[in-house]
Amino acid sequence: MAAKKEAKVKEKPSEEIVTELKSPQDLRQFLSQVRQKMVEDASPPIYTLAAMNLVLNRPDIYDILSPEAEEIARDIWTRLKNRGIQLRNPPILFGSEAEQAGVQ
Repeated sequence: MAAKKEAKVKEKPSEEIVTELKSPQDLRQFLSQVRQKMVEDASPPIYTLAAMNLVLNRPDIYDILSPEAEEIARDIWTRLKNRGIQLRNPPILFGSEAEQAGVQ
């Protein structure tokens, strides 16, 4: 009989993965983790885009989006665009297109 090999999952004990976004602190921590994975090239851009889609389509996004989280989200969005993904800037992060163009 062949012995079964078990795959061991590496986990960082000091880093808690955010699974529920209930507060502005949770959102900021989640976005920080997403950005860190982008910086380390540990996540393909399409996964990052999916995470941003999940966050920005939440019904309570206006309640949990703090200025710090908004800044992190803008940074992630800009990094996605710099990697070649063609995106429109979401008004929640960058203002309306008229505001961006300087039209009043």
